[in-house]
Amino acid sequence: MIVVACKDFTSSGIVLQDFASLKNTIIDSEHNGYGTELSDILRAMEEQRAINPTKLKEWFWDMFIVDALIGNWDRHNGNWGFLYEVDTDRMKIAPVYDCESFLFPQADDFGQACHIPC
Repeated sequence: MIVVACKDFTSSGIVLQDFASLKNTIIDSEHNGYGTELSDILRAMEEQRAINPTKLKEWFWDMFIVDALIGNWDRHNGNWGFLYEVDTDRMKIAPVYDCESFLFPQADDFGQACHIPC
């Protein structure tokens, strides 16, 4: 059995805001911020004012590469985002979260899926 523990990165006064919510304030889309068109995602990152756009794009592409390397096929605009600090009215990029779909997520038996004995 594999278990991964993660520190809770929210607390009193720190609120998680997903990218879809932010994107939805910038892009008018029938998908309500969840659309996966790269041009819309990049435009939203460029036009938002909460985080330095260059830094946000660098972080996005780093996350994209790591997701590709670990096989996380479920990254969407609702499971990455920002931490809003209520007291200071500031936002910062949230740590990567919601990666449970990596390493053969749809396999009933990991050993059969990867053809090795577990």
